[in-house]
Amino acid sequence: MVYYFIFLIFIIIGSASILGAVVDFSDFMILSMAFPNVLGLIILAPEVKQDMKKYMQDIKDGVIKKFK
Repeated sequence: MVYYFIFLIFIIIGSASILGAVVDFSDFMILSMAFPNVLGLIILAPEVKQDMKKYMQDIKDGVIKKFK
């Protein structure tokens, strides 16, 4: 219900604003969602690298079958 009211408020603000401001705000919101994802990628990079090495070793050893 809270999301519904926030959505309605932004509909009213967006319809009263000029298009440039709405597009700029939309771009900023998309950018703000990207920051936590990039931060997570940086934090998890060593673990992904370790898992990738284990995966490639399992393929070489025949534990995981390689499909063509």
